[in-house]
Amino acid sequence: MARNTLNSIIDAATFAVMLTMIATRLLIRFVLPPGSGERRSLWDYTGNDWGDVHFWLAVAWRRLTVSSAPR
Repeated sequence: MARNTLNSIIDAATFAVMLTMIATRLLIRFVLPPGSGERRSLWDYTGNDWGDVHFWLAVAWRRLTVSSAPR
């Protein structure tokens, strides 16, 4: 696979992960705010579960950005 093609695939994956991270952060901030006094969930995930998803997306984003760094 050509280096340019590989970089394009990595860039697209990085972009998709970043958009998903933004979406999960907005979800945590506005849909499932802390201290609401009730146990709220979305698709059976609580705020803490969405925080875990956000964390693992950040790990994936970091791996993708390191893998696309020039050598």
